[in-house]
Order: sequence, then C-alpha cells, then structure tokens
Amino acid sequence: MDKKIQLRNAVFIGATCIVTYITYYFLKNMLGTFTPQMTESGEFTKNVIAVYSSVYMISYAAGQFVNGMLGDMIRPRYMVLCGLSLAGVSMIVFATVGANFVRIICFLLLGLGVSMLRGPLVKVFSENNPQNYARIISVIFSFVFFVGPLIAGLLALWMKWNAAFIVSGIVAFIMAVSSFLLLTLLEKRGIIKFEKKSGERKKFDIVGIFKLKYFVPFLLIELIGEISGTSIVFWVPTYITEHLGFDANVSGIIASILTFAKTCSPFVGLGLYKLFKENAVRMVGTMFGLGALLYAVMIFVSSPIANLVLFAIAITATGIASTTVWSIYVPSLAYSGKVSSANGILDCSGYIAASLASLFFAFVMEQFDFGAMILVWAIIMGAGTVITVISSRKEA
Repeated sequence: MDKKIQLRNAVFIGATCIVTYITYYFLKNMLGTFTPQMTESGEFTKNVIAVYSSVYMISYAAGQFVNGMLGDMIRPRYMVLCGLSLAGVSMIVFATVGANFVRIICFLLLGLGVSMLRGPLVKVFSENNPQNYARIISVIFSFVFFVGPLIAGLLALWMKWNAAFIVSGIVAFIMAVSSFLLLTLLEKRGIIKFEKKSGERKKFDIVGIFKLKYFVPFLLIELIGEISGTSIVFWVPTYITEHLGFDANVSGIIASILTFAKTCSPFVGLGLYKLFKENAVRMVGTMFGLGALLYAVMIFVSSPIANLVLFAIAITATGIASTTVWSIYVPSLAYSGKVSSANGILDCSGYIAASLASLFFAFVMEQFDFGAMILVWAIIMGAGTVITVISSRKEA
C-alpha cells in the first residue's frame, strides 16, 4: 500500500480512537472534579464519595479483564457503542435519582461501561496500521489524558454538579453514536478490518494470552510501571514538602513539573527505542536499572535541588519503561489477534498492583520515614531490572 494512503488511514483511525478515548478521561474525572461542590451541598459526605470511587475502580479493573477478552470476539464498534451508552445512562441516572443505593450501582455500571473502550480501540489502531504508526497513535492515546480533567474543570466553573453530570451523560451518548458511525464507515471502506489472525475468538483464551511472546515479563513490567506511575507519583507532593522542606505552594508547582516530565516520557521512549535497536526488553531493563540507581543515590543526597534533579530523571526513566508496554509491546501483538485481551489483562493487573502499593506505601510512611520509602522504590525498580535480564536471557 502507498505510504501516503497508509499515513492518511492512520490519521483517520488514530483521530477516531483518540477522540473517543478522551470521553473516558472526561467521565473518569467528573467525580473528583465535583467532589468539593457535592460535599458543600450537604447531600454527600466524603465517605460516601469514597465509596463511589472505590466501587468505580473495582468495577473498572474487573471490567478491563472481561471486556478485554470480549474485545477480541465482538466488533470494536459495538463495544464502544455499548460502553459509552452504559456510561451515559449511569451519569444521568446518578444526577436524577436520589437513592444512594442506586447511585452506587451507577458508579459500578460506569466503571463497567468505560472499561469497554481501551482494549477494542487499541485493537483497532494496532491491527490496522504499520507498527510505526500504531506506536505513535498509542503514545498520543495515553498523552491526551489531561484533556479530560480540563473539560470537567470547565463544567465545574459553569454548572452545578447534577446539571454537569447530565451534560456528561449526553456527551457520552453523542460520542457513542458518533464513534459507532465513524468506525462503521472506516470498516465499510476497508480502512479497518475485523478478521481472525490466529486461532478462534469464540471463547475466552486466557492461557493463550499468557503464551504470547514476552507476555509474562511485560505483565510484571506493567505491575512495576503502574506502581511507579500511580503510587510513587501520588507521594511526590508530600515528599517535596516534608522530606525536602519546600514550601507547600512551591511544592505544588514542582510536583506539576515532575508529573509533566513523566507525562512526556512516552515521546522520549520512542526516540530511545531506535537507539536501543528496537530491543524493547533491553531498553526497559536499562531504564529500570537507571531508576533503581537514582533512587538509591537519593537516600544519600541532602541537597534539595540535587535530590529533585535525580528524582525527575528517575521518574522519567521509570515512565519510559512503563510506556514501553503500551506504546511498543501491545501494538506489536497485532499478529496474534489478541490485542484487546492482552490489553485488558495488563491494565487490570496494573490497576490492582497500584491500589495495593498505595496501601503498602502508606504503611511504610506510618512506620518509618521517606528514607525507607525511597529504598523501597529502589528495590522495586531493581526487581524490574532483574526481570528483564532474566527474560532477555531466556529468549536469547
């Protein structure tokens, strides 16, 4: 196929998938954005909102596992239509029905609905593009997460929480229909195809997923990456304020800069991938090793500025290792026809790992100090290095 046609098709496919997935980021951030307004209204307590959040996270994690598998058996357009429609109903019912039990069910269904998006969408752009285009789309796919909170924040400026939830539900419905029609059009024109690559898709083939090349090592890499990306980053503001002694206002700015550095790591990772001669495992091992070394050095560095520089590089390095799973490994599974299933298992596992790690880090902070916390971070990154070295030797 002509390269210009490939590029044009990649733009159409990528734009459709990315815009559709932004809806997930938007819906996901609605509760957090409107929590202050909801508690001030007197209709909700922080504990009740925490229950909604927990129910959503559990439902989303479980849904990723199941819907990832279904995404390889059902056409992605139907998954997207059902997922966003279910999410839309959940948001509207939550805003209009006052019974707390019903509202809990709404967040359960919301988590289930949005979990129908990622796997099928990743499948679409991974299996219908050359690998180089699929990697770029995957990077942008994850990078645009900041658009969701921005949209939710704008709604918070203009609307009361219940009106905003209704609007978000309507937006979900509009995107459900729009994405369905666009994916249908792309399929009719032959730009995207839903066909068997290998084996049957008529049953859940969990064992087959674990037999994919490098799947187990990259599953472990994803667990470590999510612990770094979610749990470690969560403690950054506290670390900057309590351990390094920066003012609370300044620490917020510094934390934002560090988070942005990590956010840019996928783009850096794609560049480094070429330098590592497209050896993803070696690159991941190097990044984890660098992260482990820098975290260990941070224990002995008392200068706040020097410590921050080391921290920024460490977070970026571990971010590169983590993004390799999504921007390089998952798209490379296009040959198997199991992209959605693999994505679902990886995402579900990472989500659970990050949740458990957050509890563990909180325990470490209660019992010890940040010195112990940094040591734990170094050990976790070191474990990632060991995993990649062992995997590399087994495949050699």
